[in-house]
Amino acid sequence: FAANSGVTAHRLACSVKDITCVDITPGATWPFVLQYDAMFGERAPQSDTFTFDITAVRPDADASSNVEYVVKVSMLPMHVKLDQRVLRLLLGVFRDSTELSRVAIAPRDETDDASDATYFQKIQVDQLSLRFDYCGRHVDIDALRSGNLLEALNLIPWDGVRLDIHPVRISGILGTGAAIERVARAWIDDVSST
Repeated sequence: FAANSGVTAHRLACSVKDITCVDITPGATWPFVLQYDAMFGERAPQSDTFTFDITAVRPDADASSNVEYVVKVSMLPMHVKLDQRVLRLLLGVFRDSTELSRVAIAPRDETDDASDATYFQKIQVDQLSLRFDYCGRHVDIDALRSGNLLEALNLIPWDGVRLDIHPVRISGILGTGAAIERVARAWIDDVSST
């Protein structure tokens, strides 16, 4: 993208130096569940694992109330190592939080989206590279027969499965929900086409 068009009103930049998730349970298959993927070589000395930058710009310097946003997101390649216990834990946590959010958040109606006047000049999400290793401990045949397709993951070990999602660049979109939906749709289209 070209430089931001307009005068910068404010900016929020967040960077995370390192991200590591460690499994400390006795007998863990892999102690490091999530970390930088060393297969991509040595990291640059001052590189951040994750960066998020959102800049509010005023396209017209005289109009102090109108701002448009420019969003940039990047992440270094990550290596995810899961075994069956960790996957079940994660699914349980996210299943519970999804159920809680359904109870805690009132249903949205279409007028909520119409009132979101957030305008994004540009959204840029750099390439996302993930490498997965997965080790199943046992296969629950009854769950597989009843249609639980996640159980099929336990049939064979997954070693070094790579997921490279192409960069996403979007210009001129109105509404936060619409922006998130467009990025998610671009990722889903990219993954399903490969």
